[in-house]
Amino acid sequence: MTSRAVALGLALASGSCVAAVDEPPGADGAAVCAGTSRAHDTFNAFWSVFDEHYAVFDVRLVDESWDAVGRAGCANVSADMTDAALYDVLLGMAQELDDGHITLTADSLGRDDDAEVSVYPNDDAVEMLEDLVESAYLDGSFTTAAENEISWGTVGTIGYVSITSMDELSASGDEDDDVAAAAAAMAKVMADLADKDAIVV
Repeated sequence: MTSRAVALGLALASGSCVAAVDEPPGADGAAVCAGTSRAHDTFNAFWSVFDEHYAVFDVRLVDESWDAVGRAGCANVSADMTDAALYDVLLGMAQELDDGHITLTADSLGRDDDAEVSVYPNDDAVEMLEDLVESAYLDGSFTTAAENEISWGTVGTIGYVSITSMDELSASGDEDDDVAAAAAAMAKVMADLADKDAIVV
């Protein structure tokens, strides 16, 4: 079987799996979407990667199954659909999980989307907690880096690190720049807290 993902250059990343969706379903031949077109092959490969590797369906799909999501998505797959339309179907399925740790990328389409739908509900609480730690416990003020998303300081002989986001860590927001900013920030953290007895993250 040939996969349309070769043309799409589709890749997905999740906290629990990273895969290039470029081959048909696993050896058992499980397919949730009947059809022999490249669009069907890619759809089934995408569905199977999640089915075999995604770890938190019980948390992310409380009221339905991944099988049901696949069958609903399959209704939108056709042999003559465009790559962009197929990408949208796959993204819609991933968004059913509402998990910002899942990213779909198709360089040929200029697309790079995460599957988070809901706004993170605890941003205000995280900021309040960081303010409380700084005002009531920290020896002085936080040192910050990575667009103020990584902060650290000390409480006596204990180091304290606060990481409030895993993205937008650089001015550009580009993933490579974010990774570089995180690495630079963590190098500073480890240098500043190297003599501490313990570190709380």
